[in-house]
Amino acid sequence: MEAQDLISRMLTLDPAHRITIPEIWEHPWVKNGPMYETQLDGGLYNIHQDPHTGAVKVDIIMIT
Repeated sequence: MEAQDLISRMLTLDPAHRITIPEIWEHPWVKNGPMYETQLDGGLYNIHQDPHTGAVKVDIIMIT
């Protein structure tokens, strides 16, 4: 449910109500979640912040 909440808040059309990058990093799913998660299809990915740009990056590590 936390992931769904985060995605919903990120996709909010009105920028005034959309979650900010600092709020994303404080969101429970990002802050307390594991660095690696297994997807339902068996893929594995890594979520991190680019140290140079601050961009949130998702790297797919393995797809089965």
